[in-house]
Amino acid sequence: MSSSMLVIFSMLSDIDVSYKSVERLYSDMEVILAIHNLHILLLKKKGMNSSDATGDGTGYSLTIKRNYEAYT
Repeated sequence: MSSSMLVIFSMLSDIDVSYKSVERLYSDMEVILAIHNLHILLLKKKGMNSSDATGDGTGYSLTIKRNYEAYT
């Protein structure tokens, strides 16, 4: 999740963040919290209060059960 937030943070802020520079910090909960809070602040600043997307960004949600039922 943190890597996704970092990519979105980079796109929203126009700050190029290399994956290697942050890779060592993933185990530090304070860093994860700081990135999360920056992400929320940037979204609020851009006026994005809600999203109709799912975790993969498509907007379509399928459960594993429904997915496997379609193939049986």
